[in-house]
Amino acid sequence: MKKISRDSQKSKVYAWESSNLWDTVLEKTGKKKGYKWVPVTKPEFRLTECQCQDVVEQMVRWFYTANINGLVSPKDIPKVVFNNRGLASYLNPREQLIKVHRNHMNVYILAHEVAHLVTAGYEVGGAHGSLFMRHFIELLVRFAKLNLKELETSTKEARVKVAPRMQSRRVKYKKNRRSAAA
Repeated sequence: MKKISRDSQKSKVYAWESSNLWDTVLEKTGKKKGYKWVPVTKPEFRLTECQCQDVVEQMVRWFYTANINGLVSPKDIPKVVFNNRGLASYLNPREQLIKVHRNHMNVYILAHEVAHLVTAGYEVGGAHGSLFMRHFIELLVRFAKLNLKELETSTKEARVKVAPRMQSRRVKYKKNRRSAAA
């Protein structure tokens, strides 16, 4: 019987990110294996602590005002905290925190974590599913000024599933011809 992974697309997403979004460097992990490839922000792309919090607030407010899927509101803005321990950056939804490693202070990492915030509890197939990827790509286009077509092409080549592009929930209503004639 085939075992189904809870987050079947996670390794594909991480591989796509490392080959398309940032340079990876060899960094000592302190574990038995010794080294691990991790993303480190080039100095010209690094954000300050204040800028990180501002970018997260702008991202959450953009989702709210664009009414993409109604999953977040301005009260859902997490606090960004920074650390030097470990190698990961992650979202802690219970405490409304995004923990960011000091080497990861960039728009790409923040977009990744905000996409988790927006899809938390709604994603089918794990935390890195197609809906997560759609939100992640929309954030990268909007806030990192990356090209939508290039991102979609590269995800397709990497066999990363991406949900279809969503429209805003604002609907234009057409006049009913029957009621107009009556």
